[in-house]
Amino acid sequence: KQGQEFEMLRTINRFLKDTAGGMASMWVFAMVPVMAGVGLTVDYSNMSRLRHDLGNAADSVCTVVGRGFMAGKSRADIVEEANKFFDTNFDAKYLEYADLELTLPDDEGNDSKQLVCKGVLEYHPYFGPMMAAFFGGDASDYITIIKQSKMKMKNVAEIALVLDNSGSMAWDKYGNSASTANQRMTL
Repeated sequence: KQGQEFEMLRTINRFLKDTAGGMASMWVFAMVPVMAGVGLTVDYSNMSRLRHDLGNAADSVCTVVGRGFMAGKSRADIVEEANKFFDTNFDAKYLEYADLELTLPDDEGNDSKQLVCKGVLEYHPYFGPMMAAFFGGDASDYITIIKQSKMKMKNVAEIALVLDNSGSMAWDKYGNSASTANQRMTL
């Protein structure tokens, strides 16, 4: 192990004393794809984070708008509340590039009668256009990210009735029978 460390130090020392210049040109050629990979990784991870945040904001807006719609609020109140909720739940740094589109169940042309909350973001990458210009290509200034949530609006209550015929609920831990609980539930 000590011999390996000595060999590694000797190799590093030889590299540092090298004056031929061959290594410098190799580093230059190697840095272009390495930096391109790092830049694209940064852009992709940031775009993925924003896509996830946009989906979460659209989901939360859909929930708030659905409650407002079912409560009978006016369209103007619903849209105002939706925009406030979207602005609160999405990254403030990117709000100028983001837009919220609402389709209410009673809108004309909405045949599905669903509530649709669509978030649209124009993501401006940091390194993508720079790398495209470096390699002589033409890159778009932004990438459009769209996330939408749909909610079926029903005016019905879904109630589940469970019957226990095993006898396991005949007596509770205090010795009272289930009939006492049934008597309390009758109106």
